[in-house]
Amino acid sequence: MAEVLDMNSIEVPCRIINGHRSPLMFSPESFDAACKYRAHDSDIVLCTYPKCGTTWVQYMMCNLLHYDDFDGDMSTVKDQCPYLELFGTGNLKPGSFYKIHLPFNSETFNPNARYVFVTRNPRDVAVSYYHFTAIIPPGIPGVPKGAYWFPRYAELFLRGEVWHGCYMKYHRDWLKGLREHGKPENVLILVYEKMKKDPRGELIRIANFLGGRAAELVKDEKVVETILERTSVDSMKESVNKSAASLFKKMNVAVDTPNDSVEFVRKGVVGDHANYFTPEISRMFDEYINSDPGNQEVMELFNV
Repeated sequence: MAEVLDMNSIEVPCRIINGHRSPLMFSPESFDAACKYRAHDSDIVLCTYPKCGTTWVQYMMCNLLHYDDFDGDMSTVKDQCPYLELFGTGNLKPGSFYKIHLPFNSETFNPNARYVFVTRNPRDVAVSYYHFTAIIPPGIPGVPKGAYWFPRYAELFLRGEVWHGCYMKYHRDWLKGLREHGKPENVLILVYEKMKKDPRGELIRIANFLGGRAAELVKDEKVVETILERTSVDSMKESVNKSAASLFKKMNVAVDTPNDSVEFVRKGVVGDHANYFTPEISRMFDEYINSDPGNQEVMELFNV
């Protein structure tokens, strides 16, 4: 007989560092250093709430910045664009390109640095984050491998009791912070749904934002086609998922997944939440979205 889950007892294990919810596998020292790090004028910062298309944009940008020596391996990408909360700030120098999932902080924000902010419809984010959470060590207490517990995860997501906290607060704060403290020429906002609709156009927009050689590269149609192929869902499933497992092994992190693969890239589609949302979950998300007038600015981004 299949085990019956006690849904109400399931929690996403986390550690609170500087008021932020961190996965247990992150070292407090690295996470704390990331929280306190202020960008240099020449830095490029990729900032997103998790599962909004971070890895996709990261790979596009690494291709544009390191086209000739890009190999698609996560270990290479880690060096070209480190994830600060996981790897810390010790190897950074002015002119670095890196990613963060941290909330907006006016004290560490530098208006002279360049910021790429990526967002995605919260309904699809919740589904993608649910699957991702299940594979990250040490797992979810009380949830056997392969068990279905999305209804409970949806509740935790809406309460902000998941890694990196509340989706809407994160987005409201970043959009307000970029608007009030950022320089328009140094801010690029990308929307996952728009990228799926027109990946070529959004790739060129990223390249023009980066300027320099990146902007020159996309004048060559063959280069554009190559980058689009390298960053397609099928290509990234092959390169990212397998090399991520290898990277975890190098970090001495045990991940219980089949075929020595970590599913960083799962489907890469728009609207997958329709396969998971019950009428009750849909109602809960509608209430969540309508609970604050500021949330409408976020949701209007997805009208594509």
